[in-house]
Amino acid sequence: MTAWRSWVLTVTAAEAAGFAVPAGVGALTAGSSPAVSVPALLAAGAVEGAVLGWGQAAVLRAVLPGFPAGRWVVVTSAAAVLAYVVGLAPSTLAPVWADWPPGVLVPLAVLLGLVLLNSIGVAQWRILRRLVPRAGRWIVVTALAWLGGLAVFLAVSMPLWHPGQALAATVGIGLVAGLLMAATMAAITGLTVRRLAPHHGRLRERTSRRRDGVRPGRRSRLERSNGPAPRRRRMVTVGANCTRRPSAAGYARRTTMTVLVAYGTAGGGTGEIAGWIADELRAAGLPVHLMPAGEVTDVADYGALVLGSAVYATGWHSDARRFARRFAGRFADRPVWLFSSGPLDTSADDGPLPPGRHAAEAMRELPARDHVTFGGRMTSEAHGWLGHVARRMAREGHAGDFRNPQRVRAWARGIAGEIPPPR
Repeated sequence: MTAWRSWVLTVTAAEAAGFAVPAGVGALTAGSSPAVSVPALLAAGAVEGAVLGWGQAAVLRAVLPGFPAGRWVVVTSAAAVLAYVVGLAPSTLAPVWADWPPGVLVPLAVLLGLVLLNSIGVAQWRILRRLVPRAGRWIVVTALAWLGGLAVFLAVSMPLWHPGQALAATVGIGLVAGLLMAATMAAITGLTVRRLAPHHGRLRERTSRRRDGVRPGRRSRLERSNGPAPRRRRMVTVGANCTRRPSAAGYARRTTMTVLVAYGTAGGGTGEIAGWIADELRAAGLPVHLMPAGEVTDVADYGALVLGSAVYATGWHSDARRFARRFAGRFADRPVWLFSSGPLDTSADDGPLPPGRHAAEAMRELPARDHVTFGGRMTSEAHGWLGHVARRMAREGHAGDFRNPQRVRAWARGIAGEIPPPR
């Protein structure tokens, strides 16, 4: 099943089911005071957002490795509450706004409309931007999708709703209109899902077919006539969080062993460490691409990865964190090494340091064979906010360059010894 079709079916069902809650609450609280109806509708809106987010996450998890489904549900629910606050404001505050001049009401209405249409898209974009490039288009597409969905809902429901209608008829009309709204929104946003994940146009391999019409994992009639299938190498669990993966030598037989050395840095010190590593790998005869992590758009042509990041008070550099999330699982059959650069003392050289939170997450997501921590650099010559911090730390006697080039290069030579040179 294609990602678009799965998205439309799943998201339509999720939004229609979620919308049934505020539709029912709205019908039951009609005529009640705002002190009763508004909190009830906001709670129902939170449920609708959570159900919608759950449906969307069910599809996105299949096309975006490392997708944080739980966070997606939470932010979608919160954004839905904001949308309901904005949507209920005109009717709830009508007595207050009645005497305001048009010069104030018109800009206010435009502002509220923009917040309403963009609330969910902006909240979800904050997650997507860490996983895919050009995620900002999701905001525009989502706004257009909700604009179209709301237009369909009003076009269907308003002519059919009448004062004094039976409660069942009112709810039924709302549910039908809500279903059409959900389908419209899902169809429009679904057009962007494939573009957000160009390497996952179809949902997993298990739902695709080979060109000859045979499902993956099955043998064609010609293949079966040639005798029994060769035994496949299975993944064998060897520890609580460790699996035996194909060796670097095995991967080298299938692709060019070009090593990607990527890094995230603000002051340039970690970039220099990455450069030392790249120099040692090249000296061992390996082709190397040295790039900032934020500039990497595809990893299909690389046979191995070295990813490093500077460590700040909040953890790894954002570019390195986004790299690990975006390409999670893409290096399952290729060797990966990670390094961090941060301690402004000699502790990194005194003994092994455990990986920080973001480094540990990257080790699981990519996954990685090894992680090492090197000393950091903080000098008063740094620019921007980092320079301000560096100058303050220098006055306190905590700044300096604690990197150890010999240790970095020795670690890189160890990596080169595990990667077979190109033939």
